[in-house]
Amino acid sequence: MRICVAAAKTILLYINKPWRSKHEKENYLRIEFNKSGAVTYYDEFPKHMSLKGKKLCEYLGMTLDVARFF
Repeated sequence: MRICVAAAKTILLYINKPWRSKHEKENYLRIEFNKSGAVTYYDEFPKHMSLKGKKLCEYLGMTLDVARFF
């Protein structure tokens, strides 16, 4: 994850955007990277499921396996 964060910080500075997110649809997970290097994990459900997504946590050291467990 630290390599992804370093790459995201470089890319965000280059494209002059505050954040970018990536989706892992099979696990209903959205990972948001921002310029400061913070990573935020969210639940992201399809609209037909009628479930509201929520912020899981903001933690640089969290692995995807732990985020999937939430």
